[in-house]
Amino acid sequence: MSLRAAATGLLVASWPVAVPAQVPSYPNVVSESLPSSLRINGLSVEITHLSGTGVPGLVRHFAQRWRVAAMAQGDWLQLAHQSNGWSEVLQWRPESASTEALYSRLRVDQSPSPAATLALQLPAVCQSRNLLQVGSTAQPVLQLTARCQGDLNLVQSLLQQAAKRSGWRKADGTVPPRLWTRSGMALQLDVLQSPQGVVLVALQHGRALQP
Repeated sequence: MSLRAAATGLLVASWPVAVPAQVPSYPNVVSESLPSSLRINGLSVEITHLSGTGVPGLVRHFAQRWRVAAMAQGDWLQLAHQSNGWSEVLQWRPESASTEALYSRLRVDQSPSPAATLALQLPAVCQSRNLLQVGSTAQPVLQLTARCQGDLNLVQSLLQQAAKRSGWRKADGTVPPRLWTRSGMALQLDVLQSPQGVVLVALQHGRALQP
């Protein structure tokens, strides 16, 4: 998968960010603003695709400017910084660091847009952390991440009960079920064990309705 194709997926894991108002001109680097409807907790995100043999030099430029070291985020490396009301991130994959990168930023003091709502009332043991919205307001794609208290089996059981109460129906035969449907919408629930505890990742396609 190219960086361009992954432009919306790379921000799923976390969002600590910052870079100047515009990506500086750099030798042998082509900058292209990507049309994006990505929102994080109601805040719009700008994404710029960077390509060319000068990308490694630009990465070093940002590292020196921000005085930060690269951090691993799954398959990605990331530089992050915040200043003057902007939160920005420069991300790239190690195997393609010589040719491509993505720069993303958001204005932290912007007024949040009305966000679509996940059509699922989370159990009390799960606390929402981030809500990403991609796509049009008519057909949004939502991804919610939450930290949950309790063991994996308990959280999975409580989520199944919550999904049924919210009108979702099982759409696959896995145990526990991952895929659910409701009134033209699809919901995928992944409950993961991490070193920090149990994490819920919920992905919803289609018009969000109040549960």
